[in-house]
Amino acid sequence: MARGESGRLSTAQLLDIELSSICSRNQYTNDAAPVVDELQRAAGNRTDILAQVAGTWAGYFDSPETHVLVEALVEIPGAEEWVALGTKRRGVPQIGRHSLCRPSRPPPPSSSWSSCSPSS
Repeated sequence: MARGESGRLSTAQLLDIELSSICSRNQYTNDAAPVVDELQRAAGNRTDILAQVAGTWAGYFDSPETHVLVEALVEIPGAEEWVALGTKRRGVPQIGRHSLCRPSRPPPPSSSWSSCSPSS
């Protein structure tokens, strides 16, 4: 996320983070109605951001374990058009600390992966 000139996140970016957090915190729910209500209350009049977050989250996290929430999220008006983006992002390799631990060739039989431990 790009930061504004002040170096701080915009209110739209903060709302995106809040809505995504609500989805993640409730991803294994068996009753999505209270989650959708919480999302709508948090989004207020920013239904555009709600639709974008709901759709991309649903596309990215769609699985048998999250299907209850995903099905409810795609019913949010405007969300369905964002599902493809979430699905596409799920297929993009992640770049992070652990990706650096993968050797370019198989390690010798005597080597260990201790250099990839969180303490290093």
